[in-house]
Amino acid sequence: MEPVKEVRRPTRKAHNRKLNEKRVLQLAEQGFSTYEIAKTQGVNQSSVHRFLTQYQVEKKQTEAYKVDRANLLSYTGSKFHSLVTRIADELQRDADNGVLAALTPENKGKLARDLSVVQGVIFDKERLENNLSTANVGLVAKIMAPALSAAFSGPQAVDNAQGQTPSLGVSPPIEQAE
Repeated sequence: MEPVKEVRRPTRKAHNRKLNEKRVLQLAEQGFSTYEIAKTQGVNQSSVHRFLTQYQVEKKQTEAYKVDRANLLSYTGSKFHSLVTRIADELQRDADNGVLAALTPENKGKLARDLSVVQGVIFDKERLENNLSTANVGLVAKIMAPALSAAFSGPQAVDNAQGQTPSLGVSPPIEQAE
């Protein structure tokens, strides 16, 4: 019995089949058909059709996001708040097991700072999307900075008579209008 010979398919010549997406969009905008665009790109018409269809889907999703951005940020903020609450509850439960005690004051401070920064960014973006001011956020940070610093770094962190902690980047006092 003779061994079976391998049958090889004829290989195609390699073509540059990558779409120039910018050019495809320009041609489509000018009213060219997918067939005409495909000819100029040296690809199959279905490739152009598939690209343009996906582009339209992504464009609609982007437009929907732009319209509903404030609500999406609000939703994200509430989810993040729930996460932070669960983390705090977990740390509190584990405090009896020594998990919270195992964190150094520096690590506790970093954790609190990082979580606060993320929450603040989401809050600011939501307020900006709703055309609301974010000026009061600096005031809240100024009020909270000494308390957070003292809670997570010990009393030596509050280093001046006003109780401000420069290391947290507290902005200078707001001058009163006379």
